[in-house]
Amino acid sequence: MIGGQMVGTESGKDVFHVSLTLFLFDVTSKKRLCLKTGESMLEFVFEKQSDGHGCWRTLGWFKDEWGEWEDVEYE
Repeated sequence: MIGGQMVGTESGKDVFHVSLTLFLFDVTSKKRLCLKTGESMLEFVFEKQSDGHGCWRTLGWFKDEWGEWEDVEYE
């Protein structure tokens, strides 16, 4: 899932924030992959640098704490 929204910075300036949530699946079983500790999604953010260029940065693995992604299935 990719999303974008305006967010405020510490300096009071609004910037466009882009995030990407990635779910991984086993091709054979079509089951969602997760770590032994329960994390089941990878989070990334796109960050614009001071030189005007940007890059994707991983925030790492996260748990679906509120169960909002339980129904995501392999398609």
